[in-house]
Amino acid sequence: LEFRRVLFRSLKSLKLNLYGQNFTNTEDILLTIDGSRIEFNSFSLRTGLAALSINGNLDLEKGYDMTIAGRAYLGPLKGFISGIEYIRGYSDFVLAIRGKWLDPVFNGGLSIEETSLAVTGIPNRFSSIKGYIYIDENRIVLDTLSGRFASGDIRVRGVAQLKGLNLRDFHFEGVVKNINL
Repeated sequence: LEFRRVLFRSLKSLKLNLYGQNFTNTEDILLTIDGSRIEFNSFSLRTGLAALSINGNLDLEKGYDMTIAGRAYLGPLKGFISGIEYIRGYSDFVLAIRGKWLDPVFNGGLSIEETSLAVTGIPNRFSSIKGYIYIDENRIVLDTLSGRFASGDIRVRGVAQLKGLNLRDFHFEGVVKNINL
């Protein structure tokens, strides 16, 4: 007979600031801690119009097994992607992360609409951006991304591969129409 110490905790209030966005939980979060494993019930975080639902577990020795879904403001991406000067818009998404800490497996999808973006070194902004991206076993597929640029239209699609937490082996193609530079 083996005895383990299992700890249950209920978090009444969680406040999290990520890149200028203040998230708070909308309901109690029940945590179960069993050795190196931290399991949590499905809970929601909200900030303004953005909302995230998170469930699953983390194992401090092994890695992730969690799902994140919701609607997110894209502004914080500026802090993750060099070369972005400006980004505004929202995304609806679902993302499952499973596996080792430095070599996770991602699956999910992301759709964006009415997004605008400015890139360092490019004098015009991209606007009216909409599209769908999905991830299947770390293979990222940019199904179609379209928008407006310099009074014209632009469409991009492509694929990339995640290796660990890095982007590898990517290929993109695009079509531009009536661009005025």
